[in-house]
Amino acid sequence: MAYLAMMAPRLTELHRVLKRTGTLYLHCDPNASHYLKPVLDAVFGHENFANEIIWRRTTTKNDYKQGAVNWPRVHDVLLMYHRSTSAARAAKRFQQPFAPYDEHYLETFYTFKDPDGRRYRLSDLTAPGQGSRGHPKYDFLGVTRYWRYNKEKMEQLHKKGLVEFRPTGKVPFRKVYLDEMPGVAIGDVWTDIRGMNNLGKEMLGYPTQKPEALLERIITASTKKGDMVLDPFCGCGTAVSVAQRLERDWIGIDIAKLAIGVIRGRLHNQGVDAGYEAKWLPATEDEAAALADEDPFGFQCWILGHLGINPLYQKRGADRGIDGRLFFFDGPDTGRPRQIVFSVKGGILSPVNVRELAGVVRREQAQIGVLVTLHEPTAAMRKEAATADHYRSHDDSLYPGLQILTVKDVLDGKRPQQPNSRTMTFPDPKMAKVGLAAVQQQLLKFA
Repeated sequence: MAYLAMMAPRLTELHRVLKRTGTLYLHCDPNASHYLKPVLDAVFGHENFANEIIWRRTTTKNDYKQGAVNWPRVHDVLLMYHRSTSAARAAKRFQQPFAPYDEHYLETFYTFKDPDGRRYRLSDLTAPGQGSRGHPKYDFLGVTRYWRYNKEKMEQLHKKGLVEFRPTGKVPFRKVYLDEMPGVAIGDVWTDIRGMNNLGKEMLGYPTQKPEALLERIITASTKKGDMVLDPFCGCGTAVSVAQRLERDWIGIDIAKLAIGVIRGRLHNQGVDAGYEAKWLPATEDEAAALADEDPFGFQCWILGHLGINPLYQKRGADRGIDGRLFFFDGPDTGRPRQIVFSVKGGILSPVNVRELAGVVRREQAQIGVLVTLHEPTAAMRKEAATADHYRSHDDSLYPGLQILTVKDVLDGKRPQQPNSRTMTFPDPKMAKVGLAAVQQQLLKFA
């Protein structure tokens, strides 16, 4: 009941700000859906309920246990509500998605081909009910029947070459080409979108992360380019990332600095480092210092996110001297990324911290190490960094192997010196093994 008390005012506010042409999707599990639906009925009106969508997010093997007394839990629920009951408004936004026909269906129905190989099926042109439904009766190509269409339309179909007799038939049929059909309309049970298991290239380590395909279906079906997508509990930012890719405007809301850092890193991977604004974050050195004093881990996540680095692969405690990683490609060997490791410090530092980072760079076989500090580094620290080897890129350019950035530098737009090439905040899973389970445990404990 405490959960409902928390959700009710939030849903009320979402109803208030939603456009009359807008749609709300609420994702929950079966333990909560039957409690949340009455709340949504009260806020949006039961007449504005559109769908209860069942998403099969996993398979039975992931939940089945020997000796279990219940069916394996394999689905989540999405509750869909319109802001207004106006069919005209809803029709302006909703775009029915379709899935391809399966091979069995094609082999059963689309059994004919034109000389050019174009595949089609034959559809009955006679009217159901023998005229009881008001269909016209007339002679067409020597056959008198009740027909689905008026004579003018039938003759138009014939002129277009869309009317055909079967070899042994006496009644004409309409040719329906496969390449003109949209496919199978997707209903309210979604079994074709996998959960996060085995989606290695998408996995960020966030415990409640959703697959991009799920958000892509929702956003594509209920919005058009330029529409606004709001995710008030955006977590690792899947809705934000997909909305950006689909050319929608977006707003993501989350109070965790960790989530904001992850979203910034995710947008960086899409090549988006500008064009959006992050509010309620430090904008000055003093504000950064206050955050570092109040929440050191939040400070770390904030500065990494500001640099476009995903902080999720790090965790509190035993980070082994690494607070962030950035991977870049250099030269024709684009299949193997190079690595920059980051260490974020909020206190007073000394050359010892620079030497420690140098050790981390060697241990991790990284190409560059970057120390991000709240305070201006001492001359001794800069001298220590200058003694490190340089990284030589494929075009023979040299880049300092150890670099120091201050918070002021980062706020002013300064970034690590590195080859101008595509970067990513996490590598392909085949190239780097990351302890996601350990990270998830930390997130659940500290987030």
